[in-house]
Amino acid sequence: MYYPFIGESDMMLDVYLRKYYYRCKTHFNELKYMATIVKFLETNETFMEVIDLEIVANNTNLPKLVQEILSKKAMKEDGEDEYEKIGELEEKFETQRLFDGYDFYEAYKIISKYYKEKDSSLTNEIKAINEAYQRIFQPYRVELSPEGVKGTESIVKEMDTHDNINL
Repeated sequence: MYYPFIGESDMMLDVYLRKYYYRCKTHFNELKYMATIVKFLETNETFMEVIDLEIVANNTNLPKLVQEILSKKAMKEDGEDEYEKIGELEEKFETQRLFDGYDFYEAYKIISKYYKEKDSSLTNEIKAINEAYQRIFQPYRVELSPEGVKGTESIVKEMDTHDNINL
């Protein structure tokens, strides 16, 4: 089991801001999904996990946080520049206790300790984090062949035809 987007909260926030906050025309405007691919060298397994950005944004309170912290009103009231406000947004986003009372960093540390150190005393925490992860990210996960990524077009088509994909 792995939870790639817990360790990539900064990447998710960056993609969300590029899509919804910055008003320049970029390829991010049309982005609907985000994917990550992880290869486990010990087992020679490769997994791809795909998430719907809008679902994850809503499940992690991103629209509300962006409005509260980066609105023109908030920027004027605090007198901070945009760079400082984005730092504040990152901190608030990453310290939310979304994973059964744990924030992104705490959940990542528990997962690492459980799998790397084989700490079975964390079994209940891992189950709770897993349930929260599945609820928040609703990921579509697929094991890829050793030859590489094949058939990604069919994965995206399948995601578009399902309202909710449970794995």
